[in-house]
Amino acid sequence: MALLLGVDRVTGAMRVVTNLLGDCVTVFAVSRWEGALDIEQAKRTLAGEAEATAGGGIPAQP
Repeated sequence: MALLLGVDRVTGAMRVVTNLLGDCVTVFAVSRWEGALDIEQAKRTLAGEAEATAGGGIPAQP
């Protein structure tokens, strides 16, 4: 029984990482499919060149 509980703890952590990564990929896939993803803006934001905005161009609150 102790062996099963030890393994479940490790596999549980892997399930969390897998679900989180899947959710992140899904957000980008669906937004691109619907035409809502601005690739150039995303590149600028990830590079730290542009300020992140929420919705209609309003600066995001920190």
